[in-house]
Amino acid sequence: MATHRLQDTGFSPEWAFQLALDVLDAAEDLTAQRRPATPKTLTPLLRARASGRRPTLPQLQAALTQVTHWREQVLTRDLLAHRRQLLTLRARTEAELNRLSEDVAYLTVMVRETDAVLRQSWRAPDDAACVERSGPTAGPPSET
Repeated sequence: MATHRLQDTGFSPEWAFQLALDVLDAAEDLTAQRRPATPKTLTPLLRARASGRRPTLPQLQAALTQVTHWREQVLTRDLLAHRRQLLTLRARTEAELNRLSEDVAYLTVMVRETDAVLRQSWRAPDDAACVERSGPTAGPPSET
């Protein structure tokens, strides 16, 4: 029985899957710009994002074919729409986290500056002066 073996490209299946996802994202960016998603138009986008190995044109074509297949199938088309929603929510959440981080940093500086002002005006209490300033204590009044 003959088995069909994929051409060994030296890249792992995980890398090929990630390439397909990268092609999907880049193709969506191109579509939003009303530009066609072809291996030639995808190459500069993917090279700007890529880390590690650079895909060849045949690898890009294979990934683009996979993306087209995903878009044509009902179930995977729905999954792609859901993935796009998740990515949008993640981007919004990351932006909110960045804004909150800036707020935390600002508030931390303000607390430190306030503490510094308080520290400069703080005097170590000496017992006699402390009693004199604080007034009578919670005990019975002393008659002298």
